[in-house]
Amino acid sequence: MNWRYALIFVITLLPVMGGGTFASQPVACGKEWINLHQNNPDLIGIYVQQLPDNMADASAYRGKHPSMIIYIFRNAKAHQVEYTPSGQVENGFWWDISPNHWIYSRLNSNLKEGVTCSYWIK
Repeated sequence: MNWRYALIFVITLLPVMGGGTFASQPVACGKEWINLHQNNPDLIGIYVQQLPDNMADASAYRGKHPSMIIYIFRNAKAHQVEYTPSGQVENGFWWDISPNHWIYSRLNSNLKEGVTCSYWIK
């Protein structure tokens, strides 16, 4: 009789434990994306790259989630996040960015407040 209660407890607990791992990934918003650093006052701009550098993979990203988003901060740091066409994080890393980097001329600084999705930048 006790093993049944233990089994019910484990079956009930598994979805609760596993659900948190899925919630940590940002969700794709169709042809939009979520600003991962929206509450960071040091964020000065965002660069969105729709298609990947590898042109053979470009067709998979047309009409889908951007392939890469780079967040630029006041302290000369960049957070580069790469995505799958469905919007799942595939890779991400931080790097130092020089003050004369070409990306500064292409930054979008129109950052929305709150938990919203932002349209692709063309």
